[in-house]
Amino acid sequence: MWQNVMRGAEDQFDKHSLKHLDFLNEPYDYSSIMHYGPYAFSGNGRRTIIALKPGADKMGQRTSLSEIDVRKINKLYSCSRKTSPKIINEISIGDNADVTRPVVPLKVRFFR
Repeated sequence: MWQNVMRGAEDQFDKHSLKHLDFLNEPYDYSSIMHYGPYAFSGNGRRTIIALKPGADKMGQRTSLSEIDVRKINKLYSCSRKTSPKIINEISIGDNADVTRPVVPLKVRFFR
């Protein structure tokens, strides 16, 4: 797959030791808003990432936080699991608000 990665973007695919990562006791999340899509940094239009497990069809989605994204944010900010007021078209988190599942409109085009 390295032949598909555009020149200069190789560092985006550096592997890191699991001892340096904290998944917050959550499973690997192909649907995370932070996950690159299958064609990220492609120099020739071919895949640069192939999921190791089936069912990763949302890999690289940029429309909303995944359920696991929300759980991780809640853990990082010590939020309870209760829901916050409805969030529409923007993230507006006030004092002591809990993150539920905001849908953020994106005006930036990400990778395919």
